[in-house]
Amino acid sequence: MHEHHTYKTKQRQMVLDFLAANRGRHVTIADIAKHMEQMGETIGTSTIYRQLNKLVEEGQVKRYVFSDSAAASFEYIGEKEETGGYHMKCKSCGGLVHLECDLIEKLRSHVQEDHDFELDLVQTVFYGTCSDCRRA
Repeated sequence: MHEHHTYKTKQRQMVLDFLAANRGRHVTIADIAKHMEQMGETIGTSTIYRQLNKLVEEGQVKRYVFSDSAAASFEYIGEKEETGGYHMKCKSCGGLVHLECDLIEKLRSHVQEDHDFELDLVQTVFYGTCSDCRRA
């Protein structure tokens, strides 16, 4: 069996630290680049993209793409087992969050049992406006 070695570069660690600090949030490459710029770090978007791809391959990060026109978003999952889940996307800021709610699970069951239709856990997105944008 071929063992895959991962180089622990400063850029990789910066991306990983940012993702871990934002656990539970979906972030884009632009979000990461903006943060790095604010921190005074010089890291190009191609480097961020390359590091994210490696982290996705290793299973530490999950990539989400919900439409052909939307930028991919990424979520740090670390060592936890992926469970899927529904998502909510803010139409104002583009923020994306997991929706784990017993009521939604009841809706999924209802749709499957009463309408003979199975919802896709990864692709189901509820669009609306987040609390931060509503307050603004």
